[in-house]
Amino acid sequence: MTEEEMFARMRERARTTNLARTDQIEPALADGASPEDVESGRAVAHAVAGAAGTFGYAEASRLARQIELALDDAIAAGSPPPVALRDDLAALRAELQPDPA
Repeated sequence: MTEEEMFARMRERARTTNLARTDQIEPALADGASPEDVESGRAVAHAVAGAAGTFGYAEASRLARQIELALDDAIAAGSPPPVALRDDLAALRAELQPDPA
């Protein structure tokens, strides 16, 4: 197996893992989310941002970082996360969908 093939496999595995992780962010954006859910969602968004960026998913990384920072702000302010983050999460999921073959 060539280095390019190995990287492609690792990149695909990261894409799949990060897409699955988006389900762990969703509870942080729900109405009445607990502070623990918001912190957990922030941590997962942070992990997705880093992993997506490492494997060349620049837009997914940007969106995940945007979610992370907005959740950070909500935690600091003691307020619920902005409802608009749900759109960001949908966009993140769309970025992490497999390429049509």
